[in-house]
Amino acid sequence: NFDDVDTELTVNDTIVLEGITGTLTSTGSSDGEEMPAISNQEFVFSSANNSTVTATTDATGALDVQALLSTTYTAVGTNTSAESAISISDVIATLKAAVGITELTNYQELAADVNQDDQVTISDVIGVLKIAVGIEEGGTLILTDQGNDEFTITSNTTELTAVALGDVDGSWANSAVADIL
Repeated sequence: NFDDVDTELTVNDTIVLEGITGTLTSTGSSDGEEMPAISNQEFVFSSANNSTVTATTDATGALDVQALLSTTYTAVGTNTSAESAISISDVIATLKAAVGITELTNYQELAADVNQDDQVTISDVIGVLKIAVGIEEGGTLILTDQGNDEFTITSNTTELTAVALGDVDGSWANSAVADIL
């Protein structure tokens, strides 16, 4: 369930020259229970002008993001436990979307588009299948703003959601990984 892996980026009042300083903290929960934070999770924030900022969560799951400019970003991380959530049901959901049988939500479409070409096609079905059966590695996490993989930080608090590529059914919301995001 994608609603269970919300992330909040809280920006401190400290303003860096043409940028902001912030801390990424979790607001995630599963079935109403708080989940423990995950330490040492790296995210790479990439801007539209090809600059990148890499940040890793600390022991409490907090993520300090230094000097993010007010521009459009994508943020990607990898978590091997997210890979285990990808199954044949994700393959079937991707196939149904690729051939037009079902329509996906923004989050599901982002998860199904494993080759990240902004469309869900048969090549994505094959990609999800390869992850599900272990031929290719999975666990790529994308931070999103309401299902959009590009976002702009425009205020002191920006809520983001983590989506694991290939996890079309949203089953990767377990206590081992979800609280980091």
